[in-house]
Amino acid sequence: MGLSREERQALDEIEERLAFDDPDLDALLSGSLPERRREVPAAVWWTIAIVAYVVFLIGVVMTVATPEDACRGTSDGRCQPPPARTTQTVHGQPLPPAAGLTGEPARSRDRGTS
Repeated sequence: MGLSREERQALDEIEERLAFDDPDLDALLSGSLPERRREVPAAVWWTIAIVAYVVFLIGVVMTVATPEDACRGTSDGRCQPPPARTTQTVHGQPLPPAAGLTGEPARSRDRGTS
């Protein structure tokens, strides 16, 4: 069912009044409002990419590189791990070895010497 001539005329009047009183709302309702999207310039994206690449390279170099001082003083120029610490100390005094931790078999108290 269509609108009568009077209803159509009243609707047109409302539309005209809305367009005059609030043009932004009229543009929004009619769909003619332009998109307000801000585009990021290509220079910004290139700058971000270059900075990320440099940070990545620094991470790779720090992971792979060995300090030169670690190999200094060796006869063949190869790096050696530091010697293992065999004696534990507390306040400068050596601790007695615990049973089973020295590599020797633990002696049982149940066995007597006969």
